[in-house]
Amino acid sequence: MSRFWRNSFGLLTACVLVAQNPYEIAPKNYQMEFENPYVRVSRARFWPGDKLPVHEHPAFPTVYVYLTDGGPIMFWHKEFDPNGRPAVKAGAIRFHRGSKETHEVEYLGDTPSEFLRVELKLDPKEFARGEIRRKPDDFNPWDHSRMRLSRCTDSCSPEFRAVVVSFDEKAARWWEPGQKLPFDSGHRFLIELK
Repeated sequence: MSRFWRNSFGLLTACVLVAQNPYEIAPKNYQMEFENPYVRVSRARFWPGDKLPVHEHPAFPTVYVYLTDGGPIMFWHKEFDPNGRPAVKAGAIRFHRGSKETHEVEYLGDTPSEFLRVELKLDPKEFARGEIRRKPDDFNPWDHSRMRLSRCTDSCSPEFRAVVVSFDEKAARWWEPGQKLPFDSGHRFLIELK
């Protein structure tokens, strides 16, 4: 292969990879909240009629924390059959063990929807197949050898490093043992990494 074609192919490949970054192709819909060696937390927002072009999410196990009620969404995947997410309620939680996703998105709801996408930098093979879902009023924790998902109000403190989500403030912060909790009170959700 000539040098010209190798360089052209490399440039085309780089353009395709950049085009699939959700923060680049859909900045109105995806914003990075923070990232560290353990997690990447993104804020996702969808408005009625939104149709997002092809973009990619990594194969990390992911916790979705729904900050507002939201309508159904349709995902047109490149790796597998299309699927939809039903309407959700503010305060609901969903954990998915992780798989690479390259898809287009169509938001079918009548009102705006906002959620946090917390990607855990853990090996998906460490988790059983399937999903875990919790309704807003379900305070039962989910414990695994690598993480714990739990809710609390006011007096609670994580045991391990954690992403702490405040439903009252619709915000997430990183917490290390020994630090002051980032939110003083209210309804919180903890994603602890063991």
